[in-house]
Parts: sequence; structure tokens; C-alpha cells
Amino acid sequence: MRALAFDLGQRQRIRAELGIAPESFLVLAAGAIKPQKDYARAIEVLRHLALRRDAVLVIAGGVLDDAGLAELDHVMDAACAAGVSERLRLPGFVDPIEPYYAAADVLLNVSRYEGLSVAVREALAAGLPVVACDVGGQSEISDAGLTLLPHDAPPQALACVLAQPAVRVNLNASGAPHLPRSWSLTTAWQRPHRADTDVLFVTANLNTGGAQRSLVSLAAHLPARQRTAIAVCDVCTQAAFAEALAVAGVRTFRPAATAESFALVDALLAWAGGHGVATLCLWNVAPRVKLLLARFAPSALRLIDVSPGHYAFEELEAQAAWSAALNTTPRDYYARLHALVLKYRDVQAPSHARTQVIPNGVALRPARLELPLYPRFLVSGRIAPSKRLELIIEARATLQAWYPQAQLQIVGVAELRHAAYAQSLAALAGRAGVIFRGAKPALEFLAEGFTAAVVLGTRQGSPNAVLEAMSAGIPVIANATSGGTGEIVHDYSGWLLPEDCGAAQLAQAMQEAITEAPRNRRLAAAGRALVAEHHGMPAMVQRYAELLSPQARAGATRQDSDAAPALFAVAPVRSA
Repeated sequence: MRALAFDLGQRQRIRAELGIAPESFLVLAAGAIKPQKDYARAIEVLRHLALRRDAVLVIAGGVLDDAGLAELDHVMDAACAAGVSERLRLPGFVDPIEPYYAAADVLLNVSRYEGLSVAVREALAAGLPVVACDVGGQSEISDAGLTLLPHDAPPQALACVLAQPAVRVNLNASGAPHLPRSWSLTTAWQRPHRADTDVLFVTANLNTGGAQRSLVSLAAHLPARQRTAIAVCDVCTQAAFAEALAVAGVRTFRPAATAESFALVDALLAWAGGHGVATLCLWNVAPRVKLLLARFAPSALRLIDVSPGHYAFEELEAQAAWSAALNTTPRDYYARLHALVLKYRDVQAPSHARTQVIPNGVALRPARLELPLYPRFLVSGRIAPSKRLELIIEARATLQAWYPQAQLQIVGVAELRHAAYAQSLAALAGRAGVIFRGAKPALEFLAEGFTAAVVLGTRQGSPNAVLEAMSAGIPVIANATSGGTGEIVHDYSGWLLPEDCGAAQLAQAMQEAITEAPRNRRLAAAGRALVAEHHGMPAMVQRYAELLSPQARAGATRQDSDAAPALFAVAPVRSA
């Protein structure tokens, strides 16, 4: 909280500008004028409070749209009917907000619903007592200066509480931690900037996995004229991707010291405003961060979401109740996007979103020259339950009865949340022939030569593990997941098994890869040709370069015929 919130000179200035006497009790309400804020109810509180003391209500917030204008009329009518219009002040949106905290004696929040009110946290941090209704996340705030009343408390009860605090003489800061300034969520972009970044990628972490690998590859290969940076929301437990970006000269940073959603969005919008960012590209980001960015970002800032798979849509829908506290919905989120990028043609993608399909691309690698002397199968990527590694190990055990020398090499690591799963796999393997190699930089293992690569999973997007094996001339055994694997692996370019295949089916395909050498070589060549023609790195980079370009057209390909509404086209919102 800046020093202006504790400046007696600012207190006197604001009160003088608003025509409020030094001895009057100033009640401050903050946020845009809209129905959810229920300022008409605050007028009723003022009417009852004025019977007890000399009080004035200041609403620091303005109008965003026609609904806001109607609500403003409703508030004014209520003030006139209650006989307190001379006690009401409407300065509109104010920036900075801190002098108004200094001028006030209490913050009043009578919203019908809230998330975790940032205005409340700001006021408490400014040493200002707060009287609020117990809705949304208000009860999660622990502060002696906060008084919560039931959400349906009558105006008389609120007025009774407001009658107790004294007019402030000294302005002292609260020692309690506070959320980022809500006003900066919508005004940080207005700050003078250096205009040195065109695209800011936002990702959850740089640990491991296909989504992060694709981002690292893309950022390292984008044209120099597209000035980019990558914001990493949380701590990273693996160093390989960060090191690769450093070598490529791509700027990466962590925007906030915490992964808390409000803190991240505050920092991201401030950074975007300070560096003249034109496009925020969300790459595997938490749903609450997505919703907040869409809710508070200025309308001129383009938002692009690169979805890692269908589960991302479910995660967003699961936040429907939380987003309602922000007066928004998942549907509003998709309408706000400039584009929703899919890795494959997902028929279950939100029909009202603007979509573009950009499959992953990989670099073409030297082709495998010969089959290995003894069977060797490759699994690469994250170690996670969705990869069905336990089934692959079981199939290898079946194969061992026919080919005792057959090896299964697993290249990759598990995140901390999957540590127990990784340990269970090691116990399940428990025999010679299953080798855990850990993480390997720059995919150096592809040059070693394998009989085939095995890639199983659920809801795969456009699996890098499939494309990378194909690019090196290694045939792929995969299941037709509910994602995009089936668009890459066909009967002529690999073994495509049913999605729910069992260990016996997988072992049969692995045996065919060993015994049918001509077919193995034919599938390997076809897969490599498919990557060269449709999934090369240049093709992927070109598609993203066009999408991220400032010259990109405002509309993107749609999956439906209905135009998505342009949300927040008039002005950005000012407060949650």
C-alpha cells in the first residue's frame, strides 16, 4: 500500500474537493456501479446512519455500460427518496485510490456476491476499518479491522455498526498482509511503458512435458521481429527448459513471488502495461488465472489460449461458481479470447469460441539407419498416471517370455505430485530389462536407435513423443486416444491400437515390430515423411507467427456459425 493512503494532507485535500467537513464521518464504497454492488442498499444504510451521526457516503466507481447507467439512475432515485442526496458523493472511477482510503473513516461493502474482495483487503492494509456482508470469500479474510454481518442483514443493523467507529485523526497502516491492488488490475496497463515486448507467453511452469517442450521450441524459433518473453507462474523443479531458453536468448521471469491467482494477474497486467505487450498467450495456465485475466485485462490487449487438451475445458467449467463471484462465466472467457488454439480437431471444444487448429511441430532428425541388434522399445515424456506406463511395463513382461533380451527404456521424470506413482512403477518393473533413464537434454536418445516407441495415454493433444520418434525414423505404437494421436498415427505410419487396449494387444504389436522388419521400416519411413510434410518445426512456427503478429486479423476460424460477442468492448472493469 503506497504512502498516499496514510497522508493526512491527502485526507484533507479529498475531503475539501468533495465538500466534506473534517468532522463528518466518511463512508467509502469502491467498485463499478452495477447491480451486484447493491449501492441502493448502501443508500438505505446511509439513511439510517444519518439519524445517528453526521455521515457522508462516497462511491468511488463509475459506469461501464447501459446496465450501469440504469443502476446509477436507480441509486440516485433511492438517494432522493431517502432524503440523503446531499450526503452522497459520486466522484466516478478514481486513480490512484489511496487518497480516498486516507480520506475515509470506514469502507462499506454490501455486495450481493464477491470473490475475495481486493478492495476490502486494500482498505484493511490502509488501516481502514471495514464493514461488509458475509458473501463469497469475505469470511476467508482474517483481520481484526473487518466486521462481517450476515448477507441479508437489514440496513438498520449495518448502520448500527457504522455508528460506532470514530472519525479518524491518525492514519496508521495495518500490519496484515494484503492482496495486490485491485485498481492496478485494470489501470496498470495505463502506465508509461517501454514498448519492448510484443507477445508475453504465460505458463504454469517449465518443468517437463509436451506442453512446455512445445513452448520452448516455439519461443526459440519465432522470428526476431516478434519480441517475446515468458512469464512462469510457479517454481520450477527442472532446469533443462529454462536453460534452453537462456541459450536461445528468450527472456523468462517469474511475475510474482506467489502463485496466488490475484497476485499473478496483478503482476502480469502490470508487466504487460509496463512493456507495451500487445498479446498475452496463455500456455497451460490455471483456470482461475485465465478467468481473472479475461475479466480485468483491457479490451485492447489480445488474449490467446493454447489449450493442452480437453481437460482444460473441464477445469474451466469447474470454476463456474467461483467465476460467478467475479460477475463472469466460462462462456464469457471464451468470448473474450482472440483465439482458442487447439492441437487437433476437437469436436468437444467450446462451440462459441474462436478456434484455430495448430498441431505441434518438431525438428526433423537424422533417420534411424538400422534396427537394433536386440529389441529395444522407447517411452519418453512425463511419468504420470495418464501415460499408462504400468500397462506398458506389463506388456514388456509378456514380451520377455518370447525375447528375453528385449529392453524397455523410459526417458523422463515425474513431477512431485506423481512421485508415488513413479515409485510404484519402479517396484512393478522389478526385473532386468526395464531401464529408467531420467531426463535427457535435447532428445539425444533418439539417435540411439529403437525397435519402436510406445506412446499410450488419455486425452492426448498432439503428442510430441509421437512426432519426435517419427522424425527420427522410429515407428510408433500408440492408442487412439480421445485426443489427437489418431490424427497422426495411421495404419500406414504406425500401430494404432484401441484407446482402451490391454497389455496383450500392446505386446502383440511390440512383437510385430520385432518380427516384421520390412513393415517396421516401411512404417518408419512413412511416419518420418508425414512429419516432414505436416508437422515440421517451420510449419508450426509459421502458423503461430501469423497468429501472434500485430497484423493478425481480429477474427479467427470458428467452429460454429454464431458470432461470439465482444466482451468488455466499452471500457475495462475497475473492481471485483
